[in-house]
Amino acid sequence: MCHVIDKIVFHFCQFFLTEHDINRKNESYQQHNGKYQRRNHETD
Repeated sequence: MCHVIDKIVFHFCQFFLTEHDINRKNESYQQHNGKYQRRNHETD
């Protein structure tokens, strides 16, 4: 029974770490994209 619980905990950890990594990459992309847009923004 302990082995089953360990596997469940392992899969939950993998899921949450993967989700966190995806969010972090998305935030990094948004920050980089925002800096690029500000540099090349034309004023009216």
